[in-house]
Amino acid sequence: MERSMTRGEQNLLMLESIIPRGEKLYVWCFDEAGEQIATSCPEEDEALLARVEGAETALFALGFTDFRVRLFHGAARLQLPAAQMAGAIDRRGAIREALAPYFETVLLDLKDR
Repeated sequence: MERSMTRGEQNLLMLESIIPRGEKLYVWCFDEAGEQIATSCPEEDEALLARVEGAETALFALGFTDFRVRLFHGAARLQLPAAQMAGAIDRRGAIREALAPYFETVLLDLKDR
């Protein structure tokens, strides 16, 4: 039995068409039973998502909180609160080493989160 797309699935497709690939947002949609019905993370991007999650876990282990790891042309772009910015600069070597298994290039966004 074929079903028609929900309004949420239609909106998700529209968002995917206008967001540049390097700046994808990852969104999952679930039905009332909790089953995944739509995602903006196609199967081929699951490895990329795993890299982002690995980088986030590594940053959390270094003591950073309330941050985001964004994708920017294949690099990890770190967004941190202003209070953690100086610490990130001081610990850039540790951050680089911790994120090296996930990203070759790591960028620090100077605009605070």
